[in-house]
Amino acid sequence: TSGINTGDQDISGIVTNATAISNNNAAIVANDADIIDLQNEQTTQNDAIALNTAKTGITTAQADIIANTSGINTGDQDISGIVTNASDIDALELEQTTQNDAIALNTAKTGITPAQAAIVANTSGVNTGDQDISGIATNAANISDNDTDIANLQSEQTTQNDAIALNTAKTGITPAQAAIV
Repeated sequence: TSGINTGDQDISGIVTNATAISNNNAAIVANDADIIDLQNEQTTQNDAIALNTAKTGITTAQADIIANTSGINTGDQDISGIVTNASDIDALELEQTTQNDAIALNTAKTGITPAQAAIVANTSGVNTGDQDISGIATNAANISDNDTDIANLQSEQTTQNDAIALNTAKTGITPAQAAIV
């Protein structure tokens, strides 16, 4: 800049910039809410995965029934609950896909909207010294925090995918349990 304020600069875009910054803050708050929802869902899934990981392929009640059998299959044992485990894993995998899509959308964000990018591209480049752009630093910090949260969620997704893969590979009952039945 020339260092001289001639007083004839067009600063009408400042209001638009302030509005855009306010909208960006609202978008960041919404993003933060989405991340909190994802983190809560992650906690729910972690609990479900922990429960599934601890399963032996059959419920405790089914294990008791097997333990109390004579070793002779009379055809009257009820092991219908084994199918439930497979449907639980399918539900977790579907939820993982949904979360992966949401994380991918958040990762692709640039931090400003296309309308804000157009405003920046159309500015004159002349600083008259009276624009209040203090909110930009806060936005940058919030965006950085969001990127960190997203990276943490993606790492957690990998952990959960591995746990689901382990659960998917389970056959339902151990060879020893199969011999009893």
